[in-house]
Amino acid sequence: MKPNTHVLAFVFGYALLGGVQAEGGSHHAAPSYASRPRKAQMDARCEQSRFPSARRWHDRADLRAPGEPAAHRSDAEAVEPGRMVIYVDDDAALDPGPVDPTVSDPAEDGSPAHPFDSIQKALDAASSDDEILVRDGVYTRVGNKDIHYNGTTVFLHSEHGPESCILDLQGLGAGFYFVSHETPAAILDGFTIRHGSYAAIWCTYSSPTIRNCIISDNSNYDYDGGGISGFYAGPTISNCIISGNRCTGSNEGGGIHVFNDTGYEVTITNCTIAGNGTEYRGGGLAISSDGQVTIRDCLIAGNTVSLPSSASYGGGGIYLQGEGNYLIAQCTIADNAVVCGGAPVGFGGGFSSTAG
Repeated sequence: MKPNTHVLAFVFGYALLGGVQAEGGSHHAAPSYASRPRKAQMDARCEQSRFPSARRWHDRADLRAPGEPAAHRSDAEAVEPGRMVIYVDDDAALDPGPVDPTVSDPAEDGSPAHPFDSIQKALDAASSDDEILVRDGVYTRVGNKDIHYNGTTVFLHSEHGPESCILDLQGLGAGFYFVSHETPAAILDGFTIRHGSYAAIWCTYSSPTIRNCIISDNSNYDYDGGGISGFYAGPTISNCIISGNRCTGSNEGGGIHVFNDTGYEVTITNCTIAGNGTEYRGGGLAISSDGQVTIRDCLIAGNTVSLPSSASYGGGGIYLQGEGNYLIAQCTIADNAVVCGGAPVGFGGGFSSTAG
């Protein structure tokens, strides 16, 4: 089976085949990426990677198709009446230990003058419907990893978007945990989350909103989902770049994995899912659902299932299973592969499904 190298452009109408619903109609040849900037650098990195075809897509520069909106903008929204705003800044003027959340301003209270120096402190102090604004910087160490939302409906966002506000997990755990029945009103907006060893975001029995984030270079060696991992979850993921994430062994979903039943709805829109990899199924994303799943206006490219043997696993770009109703609309699916030792094997380089 050759790697998937074509583009699926879904337009108008509906078709229902084997439990997978697609808007669609036309298939077009893939555009040439030879003129893309930094292609030589990407290809060099590709040769060194355990997920070969994925690495050329790993750098997020110029990933989006022409005309698509940028995925990285998260300025503070207007404050609603009655909503408290809590501030986080680990490099504030009165902080005696800049970029060290274990050494804090003794007067820190989440105000603009005395902000908290970790995101977890702000969430612990917040009530539902509060707003947390995280100022620019690179956040590390305790309180800025393995962060729990605590079941609140907090709007947590960066001040100037994901390029300016980075959670570097340094290979020690995950970024955020939504594990207390959070609803879509629990919003995470405008962060880069990188170098996690237990995925970047965990969702269990929850349905948070994740938007305007860059989730890159995370791994998960023990469970499904290298970037975002969901069990009995229904996340809404929009305007995100999910790249360079991986999981190993018999774990699914290098970029995103979600498992749920009829009580959950998964929505993924306007995202770039590129350069992710796994050794089992679903290099870009793997979803097993008995509910409604919508994937719309996404670029899913350069993801790889890199098999340790020639076993017939598939879905370099997407792998779907379950009895759910799947709608995939207006997506570009290109240059994904299932390989073993660099040679194409398995099935479904771009798309594989046992749904229905």
